[in-house]
Amino acid sequence: MPVANPYTWGLGRRKSSVARVRIKPGTGTFVINGKPFDDYFVTIRDRQLARAPLDVTSTEESYDI
Repeated sequence: MPVANPYTWGLGRRKSSVARVRIKPGTGTFVINGKPFDDYFVTIRDRQLARAPLDVTSTEESYDI
């Protein structure tokens, strides 16, 4: 029997680095490595870049990261 998995997974690689993300429906709060979004990304530019993919796809309001 298949198990219901609420997450959507993503993977990005560049040279020897690997970035993994899991996204689930929720309240729209971001948590990165256990830190709130604003504590992890301290500059406005970094915050905008991190949110850009969700803004483009109009999914920012419906996902927790």
